[in-house]
Amino acid sequence: MTLTTPARRSAPESFATTALPSTMTAPFTAAVTAPSRRRVWLGGLAALGLVGAIGAVALGSGATPVAPLPAARDSLVGADPSTSRCADDAQTVTSRVVTTQRGRLEVPIGMLEVRASGACGTAWARYTLDASAPVAEVAIEGGTRQELPVVASGRVVHGVTSMIMADGPVHAVVVPVDGAVLPSRSTAGGTP
Repeated sequence: MTLTTPARRSAPESFATTALPSTMTAPFTAAVTAPSRRRVWLGGLAALGLVGAIGAVALGSGATPVAPLPAARDSLVGADPSTSRCADDAQTVTSRVVTTQRGRLEVPIGMLEVRASGACGTAWARYTLDASAPVAEVAIEGGTRQELPVVASGRVVHGVTSMIMADGPVHAVVVPVDGAVLPSRSTAGGTP
């Protein structure tokens, strides 16, 4: 089958375009009125009422109140600082990088800190160690001594010892495993 008539091509001149009329004659501007003082005051009052209602629901719903600190400070000796709320106001009194001897090099293996709470009058040791560190336990010493065995799990070991009374100079100590050498194993004595 052959085509007898050549295909028609459209010429670009044959296309007619029409401009759409513009509906916007000027840029959009609107005056925004400032809220009246009365409206702002009523909004604030409504927000206060909402906060009060939420507080009343929380108190009436049997929410557990925050336990106060124990009255007898001696009862905090041997307690965990994070569960007794003594960690709430704690500050680092002194700290030290713990090192070990590997060959002829002294290599850092972690950080040891003495933390103290002014509200509780207690101190404890906080540590972060490499799991391969030759450390058997971490202790806090002052008038008494609290120690915690180091149990490796994962790549980094961290924790806190139990608390002692901070009524004098205290320091934290890492105790090496048998045969290991820890040149910087103790923090300087700090007074909380």
